[in-house]
Amino acid sequence: MPTMSIYESTFAKSDKTDATLVVDGKKLHVNKALLSSHSDYFNTLFNGEFKEKSMTEIQIEDVDFEDFALVLCIVTNTFIEIERRKIEPLLKLADRFLLPKAKRTLEMLKIVQFDG
Repeated sequence: MPTMSIYESTFAKSDKTDATLVVDGKKLHVNKALLSSHSDYFNTLFNGEFKEKSMTEIQIEDVDFEDFALVLCIVTNTFIEIERRKIEPLLKLADRFLLPKAKRTLEMLKIVQFDG
């Protein structure tokens, strides 16, 4: 069995997770309430009248697995170092998935890294 990446192990299935996001064939187990409280996108996805509301696994298309996991790490207060070159792509993901906490954190990181 292949070794899990740090992102897969960070988002491993637990008694606190109740949804699975699939990106590039890899699974990220998440808590719907937590993501919904941080994102209008995920609130609508999990609680709106869409087919995804009842799906056990939800495909997230057109994103890089590691980038998406890094943005979720910010939301879940999981520390994983973010390289300078990743900040702009992550800001775009934070915008796309309506994650203001991640966006603010990345903007602050951008200021610190470019001014420091």
